[in-house]
Amino acid sequence: MQSFNQRLFGNNKIGDLDSLITSLKRDPQNHLEQMRSFFSSLTNSSPTDAHSAISKIGFDLVFTENLDNLHEKTGTEPIKLDTISVQNFKAKVNPDEIKKIDVIVTTGLSHDGRGFIAYLREINPHLIVIANDLPGSVPNFLNPNNENDLYLEGDAHRVFQEILEATKK
Repeated sequence: MQSFNQRLFGNNKIGDLDSLITSLKRDPQNHLEQMRSFFSSLTNSSPTDAHSAISKIGFDLVFTENLDNLHEKTGTEPIKLDTISVQNFKAKVNPDEIKKIDVIVTTGLSHDGRGFIAYLREINPHLIVIANDLPGSVPNFLNPNNENDLYLEGDAHRVFQEILEATKK
C-alpha cells in the first residue's frame, strides 16, 4: 500500500520541487482529490485505542507532532510540537515545573529531532524516558547510562492498553 506522500507525489521525493511541479501540472485534479482526502481524514477520524488509553492514564504532559486532533477528541490537551519550537517552549515553561516531571512517555518517536527530550533532560537529569515504537526501531534518545529508561516494543494500541490496565491494579 502506498503512503499518502507516495500517492500524492509518486516516486518523487518531497524535496524534488521540479518533479512535484511537473506532476501537479500533469494531473492537478488527482492532487486536489488526494489533498481533500487527506484533510477529510484529519477532521473525520476517530481516536484510536491508544489515544483513549493515553487520555485515561492521565499523563501530566502530552506532546504530539500529529495534526489530526485525535488527542483533543479524547479530552487531552497536548502541546503540538509542530507549532512550538524548543526556544518558545523554554520561554513559556518554568524550568522548576520541568524538574517536577518524573517520567515522559513517547510513542512513534525514533529520534529527538527538535531537541525537546534533550532540553528536558538538561533541566531534569533524573528524568526517566519510556519509549514505545515498532520492533527494530529503538529510539536514539534513550539514555544507555540510565537503567530506568525503558523501551516498550510493539504497537501503541496494545502497549498503551496494557499500561492502562496495569494502572488500574
